Amino acid sequence: MPRVIGVIQARSDSTRLPGKVLQLLAGRPGLQWVMGASKQVDGLDDVFVATTTEPGDDEVERLAGRIGVRAVRGSVNDVFGRFLQAVEPLNADAIARFTWACPLLDPHIASVVVGAWRALPSLDHVSMLSPRCLPRGLEAQIASVSALHRLAADLSTLELMHHRTHVIRDGRRPQLFEHLQANDIGVQVNYLPAYWDPVYADLGYQRGTCLVADDYYQQEISLPLFPDLADADVDRVIDLIRAFVGA
Repeated sequence: MPRVIGVIQARSDSTRLPGKVLQLLAGRPGLQWVMGASKQVDGLDDVFVATTTEPGDDEVERLAGRIGVRAVRGSVNDVFGRFLQAVEPLNADAIARFTWACPLLDPHIASVVVGAWRALPSLDHVSMLSPRCLPRGLEAQIASVSALHRLAADLSTLELMHHRTHVIRDGRRPQLFEHLQANDIGVQVNYLPAYWDPVYADLGYQRGTCLVADDYYQQEISLPLFPDLADADVDRVIDLIRAFVGA
């Protein structure tokens, strides 16, 4: 049976909110709420906290110990590496990713995502993020360790090392565009963050203000969809995408 490990991303350092993971929410550190919820997720074989070797994260490790969750510590600059480090000695097949920044994590929702991957473990990634179908903070996601190792081999910049899974979803969108267009498939982006519109310029908005909208803009791709689209045409689009991603 596939082995699935839950990994909670957490570090206390922050320029905007120092000690953020230990801030109290309803009398408990935010990280404690997430650890408690993660331990209730069905289908997980174990749960770890992935934090850094910085002295400021000593308390993160101590808190995890009091809750009965093991901590793995690694480079402050390599979030991705800390995730893989947490599962390396465990022969894990997949990682369910959680973060302290989602203290309202719902174990039932996360259990559905883990269960979906367990039902079809050939999948690289299962999530409720793209398209987003839940309010921000309730989403859950899981990725196969084999997919993460393939991705790790391609990571060459600090920016990518800081981002965990979005590059699985959208890292090659320009290349996918070219692939589909070369095969006479009309694709485009039909989304633009509303606050980019000049009509809002007097409000002082700058690109980068609304991170969710910006992130979706980088991921979105519109495929052909119209009443006269034949089943054979749909199958052809699917086959071309599967060929591109190696599925």
